[in-house]
Amino acid sequence: MFNKSLVLIIGLLFIIGVGCSQSIPSKPSDFSFEYNWSEGTIPPPYHYEYTIKVEKDGSGTLMYRPDYSENSKTPVWTEQLPQISEAEMDLLYSRIAETGLLKKGTIERENENVGGVSEWLEATMNGKKYEIKPGAEQTEKIKYLYERLHNIVPDFTWNKMEQQRQDYIKANYKSFREENP
Repeated sequence: MFNKSLVLIIGLLFIIGVGCSQSIPSKPSDFSFEYNWSEGTIPPPYHYEYTIKVEKDGSGTLMYRPDYSENSKTPVWTEQLPQISEAEMDLLYSRIAETGLLKKGTIERENENVGGVSEWLEATMNGKKYEIKPGAEQTEKIKYLYERLHNIVPDFTWNKMEQQRQDYIKANYKSFREENP
């Protein structure tokens, strides 16, 4: 009697658990993404931008611009990122799915985001483009996703970019050099 009750309880818990769990489809073989971050509209030399691009095989690149990208003289510093494991790619795909992007196709902007930091994501899955636009509502799931994407880049790479940026500022902005000898 005890074994039958235990089996019945376990069976019911399994059914309830399966019924309540949110189903996220498997990561497609062509899953890749590009995450962009841009400082707010502030005067040079304080503005900078970067892009993290990850290919379907988990190889990634950081492209860092120490100034406004509209300035044709702004260099683009490129760093190869450590290979992202298949498990991490699966996790990133799950995080993207949890934002609701797979159902919506595009998460539109909620506001004009004038003057503030801009973040946006473009992803490819099953041959289709998906996008979280700049100014989209920063839900907890989107904030967590963006934090996770930022953390793909190792600290030593961020430190290198910041040092190069400081060198760029000193070399290109006379007023900054005078204020910060």
